Amino acid sequence: MKFHILIRWFILSLSLTPVLVPVTVYGEDAPLHRDCKSPYTMVFSGRVNANGHPYGDQDIQLSVKTENDQVFQATARTEMDGRYTVSMKIDDYMNSVADWQLHAVSHHPDEVLAEGRNILGQNAQIETAKDLVVPDYPEAKTILAMLQEN
Repeated sequence: MKFHILIRWFILSLSLTPVLVPVTVYGEDAPLHRDCKSPYTMVFSGRVNANGHPYGDQDIQLSVKTENDQVFQATARTEMDGRYTVSMKIDDYMNSVADWQLHAVSHHPDEVLAEGRNILGQNAQIETAKDLVVPDYPEAKTILAMLQEN
């Protein structure tokens, strides 16, 4: 009889013991690993104005520097109405920081028109809409006059 009581107690104690099972989590709650690089595409778009007019047919340069001291650059030409889209592909670690700057290469290559910071996350494409204003420059009036004549 004592043996049966001991067996029942043993079975009961096993049934009350929590069982730990490893679980793999996917999606939004997944842990973020920084041990391998991922490809990202950064896309910037908007309109560029100079002296209140579209900054058309000019070069806009995007510069990106990551916290790992990688530097990326891409250039795009604006449409006649000032619209631009510039994109670049980078490979870096998730949750790393990417500092960016936009320049008007044609007339003000050293002047930063806009700058910011993105944190590389789970989305492979990072889109930023940014309208830009090019500071006053003497050639703008000549270029605008030529454009208006045509």
